[in-house]
Amino acid sequence: MSYVFLSDTLPVAAKQYVCWLCGLPILKGKLHIKRAAVFEGHVCSTRMHTECENHTRGWSQDDWEDYGNIPREFRQMFGITEPDRPKVYVLCNAGHPVGAYSDKSKAVKALENRPDWRLQEVTWEDQ
Repeated sequence: MSYVFLSDTLPVAAKQYVCWLCGLPILKGKLHIKRAAVFEGHVCSTRMHTECENHTRGWSQDDWEDYGNIPREFRQMFGITEPDRPKVYVLCNAGHPVGAYSDKSKAVKALENRPDWRLQEVTWEDQ
């Protein structure tokens, strides 16, 4: 597995993103880390809460492989609980997620005229 770090930036979220580490929303308007890298020959980027990225300072490559891609274990390891993050309302079509909202009324509105879609309320324990 090849990984080459390119850069970190600290943008303000122009829309809602998902933290690669904890799997929870990065809300629009929040500062966060955007990391660019080359993974397996492909340029990619990930986004993380600044506080989540702070937990990884000093991690080895093995730590990243063990904990960096399992959001539930990451949250449990650092005691990240539901009050620290909002609920997410996920739109599903045929059991597959097709969109996510932090505002339930917007999620319900997005379901209009989509009889096959379902709304799933997700808390930090579900992700």
